[in-house]
Amino acid sequence: MQTTVDEVLAVARAERIDADLIKPGMLRVARGPAQLARLERQVAEDRRWDLGEDDVRLLDRDETERRLHVAGAIGAEFTPHCARSHPAKIVTGLARAVERLGVTLHEDTTAAVDRAGVARTDRGDVPRRDDPHCLEGFTPHCPRSDERCCR
Repeated sequence: MQTTVDEVLAVARAERIDADLIKPGMLRVARGPAQLARLERQVAEDRRWDLGEDDVRLLDRDETERRLHVAGAIGAEFTPHCARSHPAKIVTGLARAVERLGVTLHEDTTAAVDRAGVARTDRGDVPRRDDPHCLEGFTPHCPRSDERCCR
C-alpha cells in the first residue's frame, strides 16, 4: 500500500497531471492519555507487521509541537507514506491519461459480472476478458461472496 502512494505520484508526474500533489506524511495527534494509548497500541501493532521507524513512529510532545501546533497535544503518530491531492483534478487527469491510451470510459454505469464472461450493465452487456474489481462500500450488494460485482 505504501508504495502505491509513490506510484500515483510518479504516474501523475509522468502524465503531467496537475492535481496539487504533495507528500507531507500524516500526523494523528493525541490530546489526552487515552488517545495517546491508542496511538501507542497502533504503533505496536504496526511493528508486528514489520513496519519500522521509517514507516511509522510516535512523537513526544515537543516533536509534535515542532511539527504542528495543536492546543493540548501530548504526542502524535507520524507516517511519511501519505500524500494529498485535489480529488477532482487527479480523477480528471487520470481519465484523460487513460483515454490517451485508447481506453473508453463509461461513467455512471452499474455493472454485475456473471460467470459467462459478460459484464451486465444498465446500458447493455459487455464481453469481458478480466474480472473488474469494485471496492468501497459497494461489495455488500454482491449476490454471493464468491462472485465479483459492481454496483
